[in-house]
Amino acid sequence: MLAESLVPKLRWYVVNDSVMGGVSSSKMTIGQNEMSFTGQLSLANNGGFASIRAQLTQNMAEQQQISIRVKGDARTYQFRLRTSANLDGIAYKVDFTPAGNGQWQQFDFNTNDFVASFRGRIITDAPKLKFSDVSQLGFLIADKNLSPFKLIISDISVSK
Repeated sequence: MLAESLVPKLRWYVVNDSVMGGVSSSKMTIGQNEMSFTGQLSLANNGGFASIRAQLTQNMAEQQQISIRVKGDARTYQFRLRTSANLDGIAYKVDFTPAGNGQWQQFDFNTNDFVASFRGRIITDAPKLKFSDVSQLGFLIADKNLSPFKLIISDISVSK
């Protein structure tokens, strides 16, 4: 494993659709053992997404699986990896939907589970994802549902 949990160890920040004129809102609250990602989407001004990100401080070389432990509201989220430190650019994403029953769930992903995308469009000729190239990770919601959302993350870990 890379760490007991990356959640409290990384510097997380919010990136919402306000970067392009939207008005969705979100925040994160980091506790000792978990982080809450909450907010509300808005479709005004061509918006509709909220996200949080963190720069990795450790290399994921030789890792073959990344796992997240979450509980949520039965809405579909994206777990996103980036190979660039830039704010914009290709993101490798995988969708997951926590059950919404208040129970913790673990989702396990390998590189083949992720799809390259740029601003919501699939990129078919992007390089294949290698965990060793990942420099950022994050979560995004863009399901056009205007009710408040809440995702709680207790663990992000990698393994061989």
